[in-house]
Amino acid sequence: MSDLVTLDRQAFTQALARFNRRITNPFLLSFAGRPHSPFTIVRHIGRKSGLPYATPVIATPTAEGFVIPLTYGDTTDWLRNLQAAGEGIIAHQGHAYHVARPRVVVAQDWARVVGPLTARMLTCADVRAYVRVARVSAAPMDRAVYDEIISDHPMARGLKVLGGGVALLAAIVVQEGGFETLAAPRSRGAVLEVTFAPEATESAMREVLQGVSGRVVDGPSAIGVWSVRLSVPDDDHAGVEAAVDRLSARADVVSHVRAN
Repeated sequence: MSDLVTLDRQAFTQALARFNRRITNPFLLSFAGRPHSPFTIVRHIGRKSGLPYATPVIATPTAEGFVIPLTYGDTTDWLRNLQAAGEGIIAHQGHAYHVARPRVVVAQDWARVVGPLTARMLTCADVRAYVRVARVSAAPMDRAVYDEIISDHPMARGLKVLGGGVALLAAIVVQEGGFETLAAPRSRGAVLEVTFAPEATESAMREVLQGVSGRVVDGPSAIGVWSVRLSVPDDDHAGVEAAVDRLSARADVVSHVRAN
């Protein structure tokens, strides 16, 4: 197996957050909010775009509302959107609830806030705060609201996204040449921006990358773009162009490629 470059805490958190937005969250949304699901959906409105968004979280019901651990800190978009609007919707265990008054609280003792297993996990992960939201009404919202949220995230879509994510991770780990990050010592190799086709298999992605002596150094971005470093120097314009042409010719695997 290729050597993996050790990331510092901030770089790792940022990379994990990108992967979660692209792969993990869409998969979790395909079964979050349903009865017996360990995950809950937070429906929030973009503070700049005005568009509705959904984020999977772990939520614990309380007498007044819900407690949601802030796994990525108190600057996450879903929390900032809730704070800006002052309200949102939570889909939890088969019902939708109108919630309001989000309040960030520093966790002193997780065992007093969530269950013992979750408390141990949050402590080990060094999660230090949670947001407390209040239900506007004790009764759930109209069933149509819940059905609309769930219908936006069908199980079939989640499984498809998960399959693509596994293939991309396998391509990174298995491909010859290994994985590095843009924070690592910079080589002279040119960097390409590559988007893989959704139906591309792991073996096909590994093949095309090896074909141009390329390796993934960052990604995916929020729109699914990966950075691939070539062994060709960045000032070898003919070599870079040849690599772009070769990748572009594999439209079954690569949907977009350009020199960075």
